[in-house]
Amino acid sequence: MVARSLLYGASNHPPDTESSLMIRNRCPRSLLLVRVLAAAPACLTVALASPAWARDPVPPQAAAQEAPPPAAQAHAPAQPMSIAGSAQCTLGKHEEINAVDARTTTEILCRAISRRGGEGAYDVRLGKLGGKILLSVDRKDGEHRDALIQSLEEVPVAADRLAEAMTSRKRVAETEKADNVLREEAKPVVLKAGQISGNMGITGLSPLKDAAGSGGAYAGLGYRSGGWAAVGNGRLGGVGDRGSLSYLQFDAGGRYYLSDDSFSLFGGTGLSVGKMSVAPNGYGDSPIGTVFSAVFGGKEKGIAGGGVGAYGEVGAEMFRGNRVGAMVSMRLDAPFYALRTAPGYDYPSSYSYSYSGYQAPKQRAIEERYVLPLSLNVGMTFH
Repeated sequence: MVARSLLYGASNHPPDTESSLMIRNRCPRSLLLVRVLAAAPACLTVALASPAWARDPVPPQAAAQEAPPPAAQAHAPAQPMSIAGSAQCTLGKHEEINAVDARTTTEILCRAISRRGGEGAYDVRLGKLGGKILLSVDRKDGEHRDALIQSLEEVPVAADRLAEAMTSRKRVAETEKADNVLREEAKPVVLKAGQISGNMGITGLSPLKDAAGSGGAYAGLGYRSGGWAAVGNGRLGGVGDRGSLSYLQFDAGGRYYLSDDSFSLFGGTGLSVGKMSVAPNGYGDSPIGTVFSAVFGGKEKGIAGGGVGAYGEVGAEMFRGNRVGAMVSMRLDAPFYALRTAPGYDYPSSYSYSYSGYQAPKQRAIEERYVLPLSLNVGMTFH
């Protein structure tokens, strides 16, 4: 349009046909060329100013939206919360806690401190620990107390206990009463799981001197936690030749295992109570008869004793991770008593009456022995 107006004059309308013919006839061609060259700079300026070459300025609202987000803004300093009383409390960090709830908690705690005569400035913080809340209060002199609560509904109770602990310089646990127990303090105590086991086996016992060895059996129960175990056993033995040591014992003691592996050595000690005897004349020749004769029967020609003793043992347990394991041990018993002959008289047999005439009863000689039975035990354990 600019070039056209330059060609045709100031008027925005082109001349009529007759006028244009008169111009072309009257004006030389050189005049037209000059006008075209003169209009070229104006056309170039209009083209550069058009929307295709230039962009409109960004509105202020759009500029604000396109601006990158600023870095984390610094939190405004917390203002002290003045509560009626001598304490001033400032609400500190309370991530993931509603601001209204946090402010109310601070007010409750600050009033509790004021009621108990607390003075000065206090910082109150709330933090999350899973589904629980840690309520903390710090005094400017460095005194600190905190309580773990399960919900904000416990704040009044926890605040009163924190206030008492802070003003009286007590631990929070020392402020517990019958009516202010927190749910976190009343939860069930988590206990380590122990293991109950049974055991049974056979034993071979030697008294080391003055009597023959004998065989027997044992059975018992145990309770193990970690490397320690409490055990209790009952033992009955005396199977052997005439003159062998017979025994009935009940014992209780402890063991310590050297490792938690499937195979472990152990050592143990304990106390026992029972009876031991040597009875050459049993109820017949059967092994069971010999045991019952020595332990439960008479003592006409035998020696016996009973009471309390101690024992020590060392051994190994295998397959501890299985339901059925194995165990072997050596045990030394130390009775706190000696075996003695029962006082009385020995009467002659009927054979003596027949061939030797009458023989008067003889007073039995008192005999005393002290034995230290050593036994080898082999058995199974049941977990």
